Amino acid sequence: HDALPILWNSERILIEKYFPNQAASVIEAGCGAGRATLGLWELGYRNLTAFDFADELVDQAISLAAEREAEAIHFLQADATDLFGEGAAPSDVVEPVPGQIPLKEAVARLKPLLENPGVLKVGQNLKYDWVVLARYGIEVAPSLFIIVFTTSRRL
Repeated sequence: HDALPILWNSERILIEKYFPNQAASVIEAGCGAGRATLGLWELGYRNLTAFDFADELVDQAISLAAEREAEAIHFLQADATDLFGEGAAPSDVVEPVPGQIPLKEAVARLKPLLENPGVLKVGQNLKYDWVVLARYGIEVAPSLFIIVFTTSRRL
């Protein structure tokens, strides 16, 4: 394999600053072909699980991991909308992050902004976000501007 860096420099800086514990368990939802997960492997993280809805992307991630001798990464195909089971909310199974504002407060702050058609919203791969926000009673207003970052380089 070539020696191209997998993580963007900005991602590497944030990970090293805010997630320095390389022994921590990490899960990446929507991993695609595994770019970020493989970048974490290169930084020394070893307890990695990653999933994506698309079988072909998971297959590519597994292949790229093999090329980089990172076969210990657990890649799987899964639908993020089914992670918590029918009727369950993420808050039923995920512990809050220390210092994170409570869910109800976050929803109360976000709802007026996201439901306001006069507020520009910028995002990527928003279909899942819309599903999750709807579970909390937020109907995102239609004035969306979606930015998708792509690259022609193969990892």
